[in-house]
Amino acid sequence: MDAISMRNSSNPNPPKNSSKEGSFLYKTYPHSPCPTPKNLYSNKRTMHQKPHIMKKNPLATVVFVIHHGQILLAIKMKKVGAGLLNGYGGKEKSSDISLRHTACRELFEESGEGIWVEPENLVPRCLIDFYFFDNHTDEPNWSVAFYLAFDFTGTASTTGEMANPTWYPLDMIPYDQMLPADQEFIPKILDTENKGTFRGIVRFSKDGKSVLSSEYEYAPLEI
Repeated sequence: MDAISMRNSSNPNPPKNSSKEGSFLYKTYPHSPCPTPKNLYSNKRTMHQKPHIMKKNPLATVVFVIHHGQILLAIKMKKVGAGLLNGYGGKEKSSDISLRHTACRELFEESGEGIWVEPENLVPRCLIDFYFFDNHTDEPNWSVAFYLAFDFTGTASTTGEMANPTWYPLDMIPYDQMLPADQEFIPKILDTENKGTFRGIVRFSKDGKSVLSSEYEYAPLEI
């Protein structure tokens, strides 16, 4: 597979070449339909069973909503990245039937039940493994699947998870108000001219305020 780039904050833009075949970072079965907003909170399983995911570490999702050359960001209120701008997302629940369902549900909940995206309209972009400073194992602390959403309904409002939702021009994203690795991989996520998905590995410093190392590679992903 082709390497996109090693960490280089001075040149975060990926080359615009097509992706090549490579091994999956993890595999899922094809995603199942996501419940509509009115039954999102039901814990009952449907006939569509949750796919088997061959990873032990926690899985989470982030969705960046795009509209007319702008990206929707909000201030994260809790946990990793609290006080900084981010997209909408969170960790999967046992009742989620796929990662796309997780992404739809989290976006809907964190936007004040305001923004709804059909799962088939999510555009998968990457899967990134995040390692904290004291993690010396092969298992990341978190694996996060990132999606873009161009086709959506509704508007976002402030919630206990995400505050002050604001639209920012794509060429004026305030990376200085975001997590340190975001300026590396978000430009790659937004590079829709390159249709290939990619995977990444990011290792944070002890204080979590800088990136010790990172690398990104084009890879086919089923997310």
